Amino acid sequence: MNRPRRHRTIVFQFLTTSLSFLLILGIVPSANADVITIEVVIKSIDAKGRTVSVIHKNKTLELDVSRKAEVLINSKAGKLDALAVGQQAKIDYETSFEIITKIDATGSPLKNATDPPSLIELSELNSGTYTADPWISLDGLIIYWYFEGNIWTAQRKDKDSLFEKNKKLLPGRHATVAADGLQMILLAPRSDGQKGESLYQTTRSSVDKPFMRPREIRELRNVPKPKNPCLSPDGLTLYFNRAQNQRSEIAYTTRKSLRSPWSPSKSLSVEAESIDGVLTWPFVLNDGLTMLCTVEPIQPSGKSGNLVVLSRKSTTAPFENPHVISGNDLAPIIGRSPRYVISTGELVFARYDGRNAFSLMMVRNLDLEDISLPRE
Repeated sequence: MNRPRRHRTIVFQFLTTSLSFLLILGIVPSANADVITIEVVIKSIDAKGRTVSVIHKNKTLELDVSRKAEVLINSKAGKLDALAVGQQAKIDYETSFEIITKIDATGSPLKNATDPPSLIELSELNSGTYTADPWISLDGLIIYWYFEGNIWTAQRKDKDSLFEKNKKLLPGRHATVAADGLQMILLAPRSDGQKGESLYQTTRSSVDKPFMRPREIRELRNVPKPKNPCLSPDGLTLYFNRAQNQRSEIAYTTRKSLRSPWSPSKSLSVEAESIDGVLTWPFVLNDGLTMLCTVEPIQPSGKSGNLVVLSRKSTTAPFENPHVISGNDLAPIIGRSPRYVISTGELVFARYDGRNAFSLMMVRNLDLEDISLPRE
């Protein structure tokens, strides 16, 4: 017997909604899986309305929580209103009914999560007058930076701890590392002996092993004056600056797999006519819709700062609407290489002190959506 048309339409709309949610999470649904488990960071809780806002792979999701949902907090039974902003959690999501059935949260809440943004110096990392160009892991616990011709790394136990175990990794600069920590792209002198630098890549078998000797990326060898690479977390998209028509521009290249060659680089579509300068140091968040940049030349006495955030409506649309990253209680942020950790609300960058001097800094308690202001 044929089902009524209206019933078939409702079923189709329901399946489409569920499928869209799975695709947002980057999950390919299987034929018999009604419950999926994802790792998230708690962003906000509405215990009365039975909803939670969570961050998953740099995407913010608003989810309903079943009244019968099991809530565990550090392995002990708890209630929804006992969850805290900043906690890591594994959630079981029932795709058929589009609702959370279990929350297993661990860790401590973000301290001072409601405090205004504050600027601190990463003094445990700074050495000399040119400590620069940081890159930080998605969880904010591992940092890489440049000092005296080499790329260094350090780690911390949590967001309130100092970075420690400073370690020199390998010669090079402008390091960018994939989310798993096993692949790095960097700048090093050209292999053909000509003046300038090329993009190199290197890998390691595990995060506690050393990186192998970097090799030049042959298919990108002819990119004119590459700088400031930014590798996507999955390692399949690379953004960088290149020289084009006697001016620096942001470009990108892609590949199908980690072992595939990179495609010819293309100009990244950016509409930023209001910016008085050149956009450099692209840092694209995992959703592909938000990008942080540096406006150069850097003016050490700038009134509004020179680190900006741009957005786009889809991964095929141009980046636009540049805003200066600032806050009412912050002095203008002057520097380069901004890197944002969405799960901890931290911005790491190299502050410019004039006379070609840089030091590593961090802005804490930073929400890009709340404090990004129009550029004047």
